[in-house]
Amino acid sequence: MPMRTVLTLNSIVAMPMGLLFTLFPGLILSSVYGASMNETGAVLARMLGGEFLCFGVITWLARGKSLETQLLLALGCFIGFGVGALALVWGQMIGVFNALGWLMVATYVFFALAYGVLYVKPPVLDTP
Repeated sequence: MPMRTVLTLNSIVAMPMGLLFTLFPGLILSSVYGASMNETGAVLARMLGGEFLCFGVITWLARGKSLETQLLLALGCFIGFGVGALALVWGQMIGVFNALGWLMVATYVFFALAYGVLYVKPPVLDTP
């Protein structure tokens, strides 16, 4: 999959989730994913929403940048999504989320693998 496509998909997924987590943390975590929520959880969910918005904007803007810039971003995203996937799997295993939590796991695993593959085997640029 081309780097531009992965960056675009990342933006399309991250920005709406960022807005939802920022504006409606209880609705997303409690109602959709079945996680218990208190004030601390709401603050952390809003922080996560801000991070999603950050990644969405960065990945959107990086689509037109140099391959070197995109590869640096791919490495960072590979690490972030990889750690996030492990944390989400752990959360699923101990029963933090309902069955829809596996959708979050799948999303994080997809992006970790996509960015990992793109970093290890970057696309070849056409030479004039």
